[in-house]
Amino acid sequence: MPRAIKKTQKKTAPGGILREIIMDTDNDERRLLYVALTRAKESVTLTYAKEGDDHRENLPSEFLTEIMSEQAEKIDTDVWEKAFTNDVEFKFTTPHKSPGLLEHASIHDVTFVRELFSAQGLSPTALNNYLECPWKYFYQNLIRIPSAPSKHQSYGIAVHGALADFFNHIKEEEVGKEYLLASFERWMNIASFNPRDFTETKERGTKALSGWYDTYHALWNIRTQTEYKIKGVLLTDTIRLTGVLDKIERADDDTVTVVDYKTAKPKSRNELMGLTKNADGNYYRQLIFYKLLLKYYKEGEYRMRYGVIDFIEPDDKGIYHREVFEITDDEVVQLEKRIREIADEILTLKFWDSRCGEKDCEFCALRNMMR
Repeated sequence: MPRAIKKTQKKTAPGGILREIIMDTDNDERRLLYVALTRAKESVTLTYAKEGDDHRENLPSEFLTEIMSEQAEKIDTDVWEKAFTNDVEFKFTTPHKSPGLLEHASIHDVTFVRELFSAQGLSPTALNNYLECPWKYFYQNLIRIPSAPSKHQSYGIAVHGALADFFNHIKEEEVGKEYLLASFERWMNIASFNPRDFTETKERGTKALSGWYDTYHALWNIRTQTEYKIKGVLLTDTIRLTGVLDKIERADDDTVTVVDYKTAKPKSRNELMGLTKNADGNYYRQLIFYKLLLKYYKEGEYRMRYGVIDFIEPDDKGIYHREVFEITDDEVVQLEKRIREIADEILTLKFWDSRCGEKDCEFCALRNMMR
């Protein structure tokens, strides 16, 4: 029986939060190093500087100490003294099992993948990525290779942040367009843009949000919860669903509507549902996923009736679009069945030799480099 995970609080000693942040950063770096190592076909050579810019002696990365000694050989670099006067080099061959990284687990190890799948959970984005390309899911959502957000992603973060601020405050005090646009500017200043992209994106967002406010300001339901995070709903002992809902609106009949903001150009209703040529149906699938998530969350406290795709950008004629869908129970059942099938493919590594078929897929190309 699916069940929600209960959140427990633990007392943290002084410095505990900082230590958790450092550990998370280490894990990200460890994953990135592991992915780099697995691209080697025969051997890998690692070097580090004996001294830093401050002329103090450097120690090798702790990750090097995790490499099993029988698989690593320390090489004397004196023969390259003229070319590498300040380097120490380690060299080790690529084994079938991981060389001691990531708690000595192989990336091609069922137990290791199970542990990662359980830890990361399955979000709507992860599900859509898997359906697009299993290796996109593997690299982006399972082992989570660090990457800088794109210009569009940074823009989306700023818009979502501004809308969350706006609806959080409108319940407590009267705020208007000025507050929304000021909040957007604050989020833009936090995001990472080059000067040219910053100016262009700020103008674009200010214009879009201004028109969006004018279109809908008289229609808002202020009984809302924004950026609502659900970290753990278990379908089985190994399938955990997660999600962040942009906005939940509560109706008078105690049902809820889930609103999902989109900063892309508006799509038609049929395109959203994947009913047109080359449409993937990702946006509509997200809404079904949210209803499935809420179905098992807090014993069904949030009874989702409608899902809304709300486009913050207008179309070419300056018209704003928001599509309202009544998600059926049958659609939820079908998606749950598909999720269970996908989870089995992941947990048993059935996807290991599959490819998405796209000629220029960077993720399949990465997979092809693995041994």
